Amino acid sequence: MYKIVEEVVPDLKDYLDIPPEGMGDVSITCFEPAKKEGISPMEYAKRVASKLKHDYIDHVDVVGGYVNVFFRKDKVLTYSYKPKLEGKIVLEHTSVNPMKPWHIGHARNACLGDTMSRILRYVGYDVEVQNYINDVGKQMAMVVWYLSKHGLDADKKYDHWLGEIYIKANSLYETDATVKQQVDSTLKLIEQGDNPIAKFSRNIAEKCLASQLDTASKFNISYDFFVWESDVIKSGLFDRVMSDLKSKGLVRVVEHGEDKGCTVVDIPEAGLKTNYKILVRSNGTATYTAKDLAMELWRFGYSSIPVCNNSYKHTCSNGELYTPNADKIVLVISNEQDLQQKIIKHILRSIGINNDYIHLSYNTVVLPGGKFSGRSGNWQGYEADTVLEKAVKKIRDEVRQKYGSPEKVAEKIAHGAVKFFLAKYNPRKQIVFDWDKVLSFEGESSVYIQYAAVRAKKIMDKADFESKVSSDLDDVEYSLAKHISLFGHIVEDCAKEMSASKLAEYLVSLADRFNRFYEKCPVLTAEESKKHVRLYLVQRTYETLKQGLSLFGIEIPEFM
Repeated sequence: MYKIVEEVVPDLKDYLDIPPEGMGDVSITCFEPAKKEGISPMEYAKRVASKLKHDYIDHVDVVGGYVNVFFRKDKVLTYSYKPKLEGKIVLEHTSVNPMKPWHIGHARNACLGDTMSRILRYVGYDVEVQNYINDVGKQMAMVVWYLSKHGLDADKKYDHWLGEIYIKANSLYETDATVKQQVDSTLKLIEQGDNPIAKFSRNIAEKCLASQLDTASKFNISYDFFVWESDVIKSGLFDRVMSDLKSKGLVRVVEHGEDKGCTVVDIPEAGLKTNYKILVRSNGTATYTAKDLAMELWRFGYSSIPVCNNSYKHTCSNGELYTPNADKIVLVISNEQDLQQKIIKHILRSIGINNDYIHLSYNTVVLPGGKFSGRSGNWQGYEADTVLEKAVKKIRDEVRQKYGSPEKVAEKIAHGAVKFFLAKYNPRKQIVFDWDKVLSFEGESSVYIQYAAVRAKKIMDKADFESKVSSDLDDVEYSLAKHISLFGHIVEDCAKEMSASKLAEYLVSLADRFNRFYEKCPVLTAEESKKHVRLYLVQRTYETLKQGLSLFGIEIPEFM
């Protein structure tokens, strides 16, 4: 309930904190502001306390240099805060090359992106989720070359099959000079477009994407638009961007030295050795930086290109021309791209684009033996589909022993457990994949939170009386009510920090508090003076847990 105190003393919002139990609901630390004013902390605290008049505030205590604020219990019980932020955000996540399946590392990207899109929508932003389909590249060319030579048909889920084809093709590419030459020729044909090889390549990519989207649906993940690299190339976006930058004098051609003839953008503040970044090489080929820059300018409203909306099924040959006109861009990309994203941000600033460009950088998911590698194929056995299948089997076996649980219930629990595990950590933290932690029924897991929600729902279903608000709350009841009141503030913090870790910790803590309440505060058999307000607490707990889990894209099962 920080916002209540902020309304009264807005200049002290950076000094608010949650005090220990029994010392108020919000505390204000007065030492630093008192020093600035040249008075004692106690005198400053008394001055602040005299200003704290609000319908929600019951009383305040001044202790040393602290002001402890106590709220009215009935107000805390009913308090709800919903942030109202504005603006359009384009958020890109997943973007797995369309010639392999998701492995669990790709799934972390998708789960982080999906969770953040839900959080950003909750706090008020208009969020557009994009999936960039890189269907033009050497990896794609390897698969297209191999299939054009061997003419094989898939004998399993299409993206899994293509991933195995890529391993074989890459092995040949790295050991056979003739194969390398043929793959490079195939890549040129794909880049040129409008030829049989390019059409064959697009057909493969579309079928693979359809298979990847089947995986996404199991994680309850969807997209608003698909942006195909082949369509971007065909649209001429890059040429238009470069022509415009040249006409405005925002880029230049190097006249001397080893980079002579290269088109560059000057960004001395980026700390690069040359103080500039090459966008177009002297032979006329574009760098990755140039292509990334063109995409971000498009997202900020520079030009239109063809995109495919979320009605996508198996083909998308006639994408509509579209310009996002974003106020902010959020890209979910691993920390291996930190320097590249920093450079793009500097370039955007140097050419006068001051909109927010946010790199949601995340660390990788690794195996106990090291990183995933598409080339070596050590992702096999850790495909996102395989992980979900194993999770469902484990959950099904454990739950069936207790309840004879049907398949759909096991899926909700298992899919939620995997997704929560991938999204709950601070994005910068590396995750070592551990089956026991993924599927734990205890502690910091979605299973634990779901179980608390199911408990609450059972009480609600059995209650034959109405819920009512009261200020007569004991310590356990009030602790639960206070924690519920923090929900909107926690979600707002997550939106600002671009991390769902606080929300995950909050939901686990809420489940803890509810379980203590469940043990110490009976509802259905409580005395008349207590059962109505306790039912109200149960209802609010359930609603908050349900809303919180929904921000991770996780549903509550009918029973556990």
